[in-house]
Amino acid sequence: YKVMIQAEQMSSPPSAIYTHDIGGPKTFVIAKQHDIPISSMLHSSQNGVEYKKKRDTGAIPIIIFNVRRDVRDTTASNLRKNPQQTNVVQIAKTNITYYSDWAPVADYEWVYEDYKKNPIEVTKKMQDVLGDINLNEERLMYVVHKAETIKDLAPETLKNVEPFTRLKSEHITNNGKIQAYRDILTDEQIELLENTFGDWLKEKDYME
Repeated sequence: YKVMIQAEQMSSPPSAIYTHDIGGPKTFVIAKQHDIPISSMLHSSQNGVEYKKKRDTGAIPIIIFNVRRDVRDTTASNLRKNPQQTNVVQIAKTNITYYSDWAPVADYEWVYEDYKKNPIEVTKKMQDVLGDINLNEERLMYVVHKAETIKDLAPETLKNVEPFTRLKSEHITNNGKIQAYRDILTDEQIELLENTFGDWLKEKDYME
């Protein structure tokens, strides 16, 4: 059984981050959501249902991790990387749309805040979803350590590993702190986001 996305099926540039045989027949090719072929993107609930049917029957053998994070933090991160942007509502809307599009077909919802609180527990759940992986806790701690310290690599080294990690120095804007949005968002912007997306923030327990 192979979990594989062929490079020629992907949007340009090819998006395979990492391919690894894990002691057996299963092969993983990891790709970001916007790297999946356009025909596979989810633009409606009906598309999502059809996509899931194909995926479950093996026609599209992909395991999907859907990432969720406080939209105030994701908006702040975007502004740190792109300070010329000013429309915080549009930034937040785009992030929520990406999340919502993939939610119906995700195998696992990877919650950023849960990972930061207990990375080993979340990583255990990830390997359970992937299957055929049974790293012990010591090995998982090593994996988490490597992931958490990649941001400390020298710029040239980070550039060299980018084809495998898809991580650039500008992606790391505040060392991954939770609820650090007040460092860059004004009180007015925070109020605007909370008024506009309050239902989503409350539903996901980011607001009372």
